[in-house]
Formats: sequence, structure tokens, C-alpha cells
Amino acid sequence: MSNETIKISNENGEWETLATKKWQKRKTYTPNIPGEIRAAMPGTIVSIEAECKEKATIKAGTPLLVLEAMKMHNTIAAPISGLITKVCASTGERVSKGALLVEISPN
Repeated sequence: MSNETIKISNENGEWETLATKKWQKRKTYTPNIPGEIRAAMPGTIVSIEAECKEKATIKAGTPLLVLEAMKMHNTIAAPISGLITKVCASTGERVSKGALLVEISPN
């Protein structure tokens, strides 16, 4: 095991600790990109709305697809207005958490 250390600080002080194997193997954080719509949880794409097709112009809040997870249907809506550049999911497809579903280019 490596001797990698982590520094933690807040208003009460600063600490240093050894990193665990689990922490060292963790998936690193990637910030959200507004035009990328990703699956918040694993599930199955139940339907893709008619408005969700490449080269379509949409407004923020437009329903794009329905993701079924744990027997619940979750409607995924566009977070921004723009042009759909890519639809990466298809009806019936099983997707994992974080899978790219739709790409939108802001206008």
C-alpha cells in the first residue's frame, strides 16, 4: 500500500490522514456539463419522446425520455434550451448510472 496522505481542513483546523485502498481506487469526480444529460441511476429506457431527435430545437423543461428504475418511471427533461446534437439511448436499452443519454448544444 502506498503512503499517500490526504489533507483535510475546515474552520476548526487541519488534519492529515493516510488514504485507504478504497479511497485510492475511487472514481474521480467529473463536473456536470450542462449540455450532457446522463442517467442519475441505473435503469431501462422505457420511451423516447417525439421531440427527442437529433437536430431538433428544444426548450428547457421539454420531456426527452422516460427511465424506469426500481419499478418507477422517471421523466428526464432538458435542463437547457438548445439543439439536440446526439441521442445516445434507445428504447429498451439498459443504462448504467452516469451513462450519457442525450447531448444538447446550447443556443
